[in-house]
Amino acid sequence: MEEIISFRDLEFTVTDGVVCLTRFGRINAGRDKDRKYLYSFAEAQVAGEMKETHMGIKLASSSEIRSMKYVSSSACGNVFSITQRSNCLEATTVFTYYDDTSAVRIRTEYTNIKDEDIVIEDCSAFK
Repeated sequence: MEEIISFRDLEFTVTDGVVCLTRFGRINAGRDKDRKYLYSFAEAQVAGEMKETHMGIKLASSSEIRSMKYVSSSACGNVFSITQRSNCLEATTVFTYYDDTSAVRIRTEYTNIKDEDIVIEDCSAFK
């Protein structure tokens, strides 16, 4: 089952707990061979967390992207946020619109939710 979340010209789709950006203005996201949306975000790699994904030249990826699950979203004025969570990180991505422009500022805050320290090797958006 899919849930559609819209804010201004952004559209997100939540499928089986995974949230992806599916439309940004006139740009629509494609899907891969498994019919999954391609534009996930809040990418972080955590040291020691080996996953089945392959990013770059690493043979054993530490990416959290496939384990991030949709938690919530909220809107207030020109600001929209989406929170996702894995077993060690919570990521809140904030989309801020600016009046009279087509600019959108996107930033993600990561919070360690484990009882022990973690090391973030890399973080980026839209892998």
